[in-house]
Amino acid sequence: MIDSHVHLFAEAHLDQLAWMTTTSPLRSPHRVDEYIDSASPIAVTGIIFVEVDRKHTSTDWSQPIAEYEYICRIIAGKLLPAEGAISNKTTSGIPVVGMVPWAPIPFDFSGFEGYIRKLKQSNSECFKYVKGFRYLVQNDPPGTMLTDNFVSALNWLGLNGFVFDLGIDLRSGGLWQYEEALEMMRRAPNTRYIINHLGKPDLRIPHSEVSSRKEFLGWKYAMSEFSKFDSYVKLSGAFSELPSLDKYCEEDLDNAVEVVYPWASTVYETFGAKRIMWGSDWPVCKLGGKEDALRNWKYISDRLVDRIGFSDEEKEWVWEKTCKKAYNL
Repeated sequence: MIDSHVHLFAEAHLDQLAWMTTTSPLRSPHRVDEYIDSASPIAVTGIIFVEVDRKHTSTDWSQPIAEYEYICRIIAGKLLPAEGAISNKTTSGIPVVGMVPWAPIPFDFSGFEGYIRKLKQSNSECFKYVKGFRYLVQNDPPGTMLTDNFVSALNWLGLNGFVFDLGIDLRSGGLWQYEEALEMMRRAPNTRYIINHLGKPDLRIPHSEVSSRKEFLGWKYAMSEFSKFDSYVKLSGAFSELPSLDKYCEEDLDNAVEVVYPWASTVYETFGAKRIMWGSDWPVCKLGGKEDALRNWKYISDRLVDRIGFSDEEKEWVWEKTCKKAYNL
């Protein structure tokens, strides 16, 4: 298996994360060795690192560049003392096989190109692990994805063989984000898009009501339109959208399968198994899935693909092959 969506940060980085608060349950190191412990006994053979939204401004990109350098040190096995000791787990455990750094996509396009040059200059050998870029748009104002700078940067990614990881949100954002993302794809049609977290559906809607709700129908239409482009979807991120539970026993997990099923089955019908890849969203998954969130999400994922009716060959695509294809591993 390849885990297509993992975030990593050391204790020294906590105050550099734009979303981190002093009371956050994630305010602790989440390094490769912790990930390996969380993943056991799942047979993960590689991970895709996805940027963690470090602090930045329209002109100050020092922290995202520092994040890139941190992942390069993980790959090389040369962590700094403040980032945690090198261990057998770090050096011989689950490797980072690709990364999706942050990029200043909405900002001045000449600056965007300059940022890419800075990454290469910072560590040219490591840059081959960069498979795409992400700039989270789910919290940005309407119109962000349709600016000339944004569209120019996306077209540049497509021309240069990089993907764009798309993070939009139905529950917290609304259907307008999907409408805008669709127009964005029309303006940059030659770029490969990887839609994070099943497109972040609203899993708080009672699953008995889902099929008739406008939110589901609008999301379903948008996902169908997205599928007409060079796009892929991650089976990930559900724990941060599911209603919070006090504990996760097997009965709770089976109920979560029922909640996610209408959305996941729609993605299967629309995209097919060869365009769906599995991801844990670790450690964000711990917000809803508790300490065993990664293993719990694998349990839910196994039951989802069985209930939907994936063949053994299709499961191979979801667990590994789609990720390899989509990210050009």
